[in-house]
Amino acid sequence: LEVLGSDGFRLAIAERVAKKSQPPPLEIMPDLIARALAQRDIDRAIRLLESKKDRGIFNANDMFLLTYLYCLNGSLEKAEGLAATNANSIKKDWFIDWLWGKLENDFGFHPPTNHE
Repeated sequence: LEVLGSDGFRLAIAERVAKKSQPPPLEIMPDLIARALAQRDIDRAIRLLESKKDRGIFNANDMFLLTYLYCLNGSLEKAEGLAATNANSIKKDWFIDWLWGKLENDFGFHPPTNHE
């Protein structure tokens, strides 16, 4: 949890708030995602990230994480579609080269060809 910027106290508060409101408030989404990842609940992490995307608060890190989780979950078409949809906003750098290479080697992912 600490690596993802959360802790047990924050998580307890986030879960209490989430039980009272659907969808969960945006402020607690990072903690809920961290919890799902810490528990290796990939499906829940995907649902939470998709919820962020649907609510218009999806950033580049969310996109990379969701792409990875789609691959991990066997949803390669979704991963490739998400990456292709966001290709114009992806700046080519060492991280992108590494991530696309890892996803390609580990899962057969085909990275978008039109990123900078």
